[in-house]
Amino acid sequence: MGYIEYQLNIYWGLLISSILFGIAHLTNGSYNFQDTILIIIGIFIAGLFYGLLTLFYKTIWSSIILHFLFDSTQLFDITTKQSNQGIIEYVYVSSYKIITGGGYGSTVSIITVASFLILILLLLSKMKLESIRNE
Repeated sequence: MGYIEYQLNIYWGLLISSILFGIAHLTNGSYNFQDTILIIIGIFIAGLFYGLLTLFYKTIWSSIILHFLFDSTQLFDITTKQSNQGIIEYVYVSSYKIITGGGYGSTVSIITVASFLILILLLLSKMKLESIRNE
């Protein structure tokens, strides 16, 4: 993100790095078209949040720590098929991929994506308040 920001600007750095973050997560398996779209959009939004977090705290470590904590929630897995990968696993059935996250799982479900969008809005409002205070 920093390199792209340096070459272009902060907005392009955030946008391009978030898109790349989403695309990079496609290497975790092979997915159909609908799952691919869910992954790119869901992880892109998460990438926006992590990028904004890095900008706000001026360190990538804030994003690394939060990403690690988010990923560690997968130890308590909510899934549509039993995988025995988590300490606790809740298996549910739904034909709505937007609810389940499709083949990628709850990480890209509408619930998780909405949560990241709320966090983005909160962080943006905090960033705006900080910039007003610094003027």
